[in-house]
Amino acid sequence: MTRLHPAAPAARTLRALIGLGAAFILAVVASGCAGSQPPAPTPDPFVGLADRSDQAFRQGLEAYGQGQYRAALTSFETARTLSPSVDPRIDQMIERSRAAMAPTATPVPPTPTEVPAAPTATPVAMSTQTPDTDLGQRYFGQVTLAMVPGRDADAPAASQFFFQDQIGLHIGGLKQHLRLPFALRVFKTDTGTLVADVRSDDSATPSAAPTTVVSGINNLVAAAAAGVAGQTATPVATPGGRDLHVARFWDTYVWYHAGGEDPGSYRVELYANGVLTNSFDYTVGTVPVTTPEPTVQAQPTAEPVAEPVEALPPFNPTPSLPSIEDLPPPPAPPAPPAPAAPAPAAQPRQARPAPVPPTATPQPTPIPSPTPIPTPATASSTLIGGLPAGLDVNANDGRVFIADGSGVIWINDPQRPTTFNRPVNVGHLPVDLAVDSTTGYVFVSARNESSVLVLDGSGRRLSTIQMPVAPGDLQVDSALGLVYVVLPERQALGVIDGRAGRMLRTIEGLPQITSLALDPDRHTLYASHLAGQLTVIDTPSSQVTSRMTVTGVGLSSVATSRGLAYAVNTASHELAVVEPFAQTVSRYVLPVEPAAVAASEDNGSVYVLASKPNTILRIDPTEGLVVGQVSLTDRSGRFGVSVADQSAFQGLRSRIVVNRADESLYVTLPEAGSMSIVPSDLFPALNRSIPWVETPDAPVVASIPGVSRPAAAPLPPQPAPFFTAQAPADDSNTDQEAN
Repeated sequence: MTRLHPAAPAARTLRALIGLGAAFILAVVASGCAGSQPPAPTPDPFVGLADRSDQAFRQGLEAYGQGQYRAALTSFETARTLSPSVDPRIDQMIERSRAAMAPTATPVPPTPTEVPAAPTATPVAMSTQTPDTDLGQRYFGQVTLAMVPGRDADAPAASQFFFQDQIGLHIGGLKQHLRLPFALRVFKTDTGTLVADVRSDDSATPSAAPTTVVSGINNLVAAAAAGVAGQTATPVATPGGRDLHVARFWDTYVWYHAGGEDPGSYRVELYANGVLTNSFDYTVGTVPVTTPEPTVQAQPTAEPVAEPVEALPPFNPTPSLPSIEDLPPPPAPPAPPAPAAPAPAAQPRQARPAPVPPTATPQPTPIPSPTPIPTPATASSTLIGGLPAGLDVNANDGRVFIADGSGVIWINDPQRPTTFNRPVNVGHLPVDLAVDSTTGYVFVSARNESSVLVLDGSGRRLSTIQMPVAPGDLQVDSALGLVYVVLPERQALGVIDGRAGRMLRTIEGLPQITSLALDPDRHTLYASHLAGQLTVIDTPSSQVTSRMTVTGVGLSSVATSRGLAYAVNTASHELAVVEPFAQTVSRYVLPVEPAAVAASEDNGSVYVLASKPNTILRIDPTEGLVVGQVSLTDRSGRFGVSVADQSAFQGLRSRIVVNRADESLYVTLPEAGSMSIVPSDLFPALNRSIPWVETPDAPVVASIPGVSRPAAAPLPPQPAPFFTAQAPADDSNTDQEAN
């Protein structure tokens, strides 16, 4: 008992200490729970990624719906990367996007069915019937086989051709009945095979006829060029291996295709409603045939030499040799002496039967001499970086000035004509400009401030001439120092003293002016009106001397040279040649849609800028013939034309100007923002000079230049008499009269 007594208190002491510790811990825990807030939950980092994944998925769906599969695939892959969990929708859209992007291989067709090299299974054979010539004469009129000439005229019948010649059937009745139904069969007699079987129903509509004519003439020119370049060229088959249709040339010539023939012997058959009316045998060789034989119908006979000799006398009233001998007496029509002429001429021909083809009529090949070259040259262009509106050239120093619709003036370096210096900012909306070659001043019409700006040759502003309304086109008479500016809102023309810098007077009663042209040698100003009238103004006195109607509505541009005026109508594709004092008008139909016109005082040519196609035509205005052509670069715009008020911006149109110093052309195309320089040597050389047209003396309205007089009231519109109206490539000037 004595030894255990001390242990009991120690145990109790230990238990007491443990209890106190436990109580202290409980107290600390309780105080901590009561005095502090619960800790904030840990943020989930995947919540933001899920939102971004959904956003990327929606962007991918939108791109996929717009067909932008590459962008959709990128968005879907981003969505899958950001998605905190596997989303089958994302994987499905990724597969679809990849499938849409994968190039689908074009299925290779099986081995094509063997097709015979030539369609020899045609059951059509040459007809053995005798042609019904009476029906053919009533149905078709006169029918001959000839080489298509350069204009719509009768060509001498022929039976031998060069492989590059354009052959055609001349059917006289087609001119009166353009829709005359017929069938045309061509056989190759060497092999007895059918070359072509075409009907008039397969031909193009009448509206496409001009295109066919131009194509045919181009083929003629190309054939002639190839023949001249090398007559030993290997003949190339033209018509084989393609669909054939009736090709029309002019109004009376038809053939089964446009182009040359393969060498060989042929027969052509003409049918009217299934009845054979005409047949012709002809041969195509590799040696140029200078003169076609004057045969009417080559009958299928086994003796081709004897037949022409017997058939020659009836057609000898117009042989070559007697006509040349009888050239001194001009009256060729007399019929009585004609039979006597063949008699002495037939004897020398009988004596030398071998060279029959060379002794035939030495008539030149009927290719139009002044036709355009087959491959026209292409003029280079320079981008000026804006919207060219006005254009003029100072012939004294070669400086080119271009008014840009963006508010600047471009000036080139005379040493480098295609290089432009830094543009001059005028801060206005320039519409047109004109250069005074005497002083070198440049006059710029600005629409937004209704003023005419006067600049020096470097572009420095000299003065500003206020106008009553917004101005339009400009012309300067450098010898008189007068500036003429169109005032569209006033339907008038303003006359400015360019040296004093002030407005002198206005010429009223000039509505809807579309273009101005000044004749500096004769001091005459021409104004074209949209309604089709042309107003003639004497510049020294500002008197309106005449006004005439030259075309219908659509007159768009006018030029002048040699005392004549030339106006183009965009709507009717016409060129009107006007003699202003006698008030006579000749109108020619153009093969293109004209946009602007210019004329040369030196050589008398008229240049028409075509909007479609992109070419410049050189025209002989005395006959309306196209004597040259130059192509320009693509006129499609580099940018969209966006002008705040396009209805007021009337200067935005193509311009063409002749530099009288070297006869070169300057052309601006606003939709392309470019300027082209066309040297005169790019056009083919003229094989003859364009004659001057005799014009009466101009009426003397004012004998003293510069005297201020009030302008006379414009004369009432009066219809001008029309003379000829012929196609550009037509040499006939008496067959077609304007109605």
